[in-house]
Amino acid sequence: MPGPPHDERRTRTAARDAEFCTSDTQSSKTEWDRVGYSGGTAVERELQKLGVGVAKPSQVHWNRVSVLTPTTAARAAFHAQLWQCFSAQTWPNKELVVVETYDSTVEQPSSFFQDLKDDRLVHVALAHDLNVGLKRNISVLMASGEYCVNFDDDDFYADGYVERMVGELQLRGLGALKLSAWHNYFESTGRCGYSTPHTWKEDEERDNNVFGYGFSYVYRRELALAYPYPHLDFGEDAPFMLKLRDGCRVGLMEDLEGVCLHLVHRHSSTMDPEVSRILPQEELEDLEVADSQAFQHFISSRRSWWCCDV
Repeated sequence: MPGPPHDERRTRTAARDAEFCTSDTQSSKTEWDRVGYSGGTAVERELQKLGVGVAKPSQVHWNRVSVLTPTTAARAAFHAQLWQCFSAQTWPNKELVVVETYDSTVEQPSSFFQDLKDDRLVHVALAHDLNVGLKRNISVLMASGEYCVNFDDDDFYADGYVERMVGELQLRGLGALKLSAWHNYFESTGRCGYSTPHTWKEDEERDNNVFGYGFSYVYRRELALAYPYPHLDFGEDAPFMLKLRDGCRVGLMEDLEGVCLHLVHRHSSTMDPEVSRILPQEELEDLEVADSQAFQHFISSRRSWWCCDV
């Protein structure tokens, strides 16, 4: 049944043609049916059922990067940090696509993004309770870049992160790339830990751990249109990347330099990752991401400075 009338607010600071969007490439029904993906034009059908119109690009730009972020009004405290991480990226041809949902009975859309006047921002605010998988698919539909780079709104990315990841994808001729090992910052303790999921216990969840954690996904837009995320509110990332692996070259890269820092806090939408070791203070300070303005601002706002030695 169609959803109730809603107050849809849209900031379109990049050129868009407002119309329903769908992939030109349809995939057949697969095992994704069992995790909420119905194949074909599932994304378009879901949007039409909800009465949601989104704007697609008038053209896709070669070598442009679209940074994609699903968020909610309840996470407004992270929105300025997200913009800091995006705007500092050294990759010149880029845009930030934010798909925000909010409860119109008690919330307003992000005032930060509503007030931000920048041609690189594409922001849509929807008064719907949409799952994360659908929001990710909407952001792909709205993206005008050849490449898509996932940013979680609460994580930290070094200024050269996009350039490093997209450059690696291009160099290796990949369809998609993700970090196979990464650094975490645990807000509750102020400690930084390094995760290497390929060394975790070997069971049926190993591939989900290695290819999950979508905060570091980089992929070609055309592939995400052909093989959308399953419409799940949690765990939508691993099935998406594993499906891409079945049809194209998916690469893994260990983050040895610290170009990304995954923030773990009480409002995190991912499971707390296991860590192989805890970093002492001097190693945290040497991470590339530690020099970013966003992380410096975050640290300066904390009562304890840097993480604890162990």
